[in-house]
Amino acid sequence: MVYKPKHLQLMLFGAALTPIAAIQLISISNSTLILMLTAFLVLIAGVAIPMGIFEHMRYNRINK
Repeated sequence: MVYKPKHLQLMLFGAALTPIAAIQLISISNSTLILMLTAFLVLIAGVAIPMGIFEHMRYNRINK
């Protein structure tokens, strides 16, 4: 059973996108495109981080 680093990369990717998305939300902009892009980034981060944590926990449980 080999741990796939893909999930860790997803988690780091999501963690890196979250502050960017937060800054975009805080900065006042009337552009709908930027708001949609921000929502998309937040969605990706919201999925990638729990997925990475879950995979990491599952991997640790298997290898005990």
